[in-house]
Amino acid sequence: MIADSGLENNRLTKADVWFCTDSQELARAVNSKSYLVELFGVLMDIESLSYCFDFFFVSFVGRENNVVADSLAKAALSSFPSTLY
Repeated sequence: MIADSGLENNRLTKADVWFCTDSQELARAVNSKSYLVELFGVLMDIESLSYCFDFFFVSFVGRENNVVADSLAKAALSSFPSTLY
């Protein structure tokens, strides 16, 4: 039984993750756990998911330093019609 639980524990090892965002406000809010009203729902979802990891950090990366991801995000947004109008 002890050997089995040790094997099971190895399968359940949590990962370390470090996410990057082009939003300074989002990175600051996630890491400080001081949630802005405008982002409350998103931040609560992020916090819930963060418990799945041993290490969870979000850092700011300016768009100019991440041109490929910024271009992909813009292309994805432009391919869908806006539903806000």
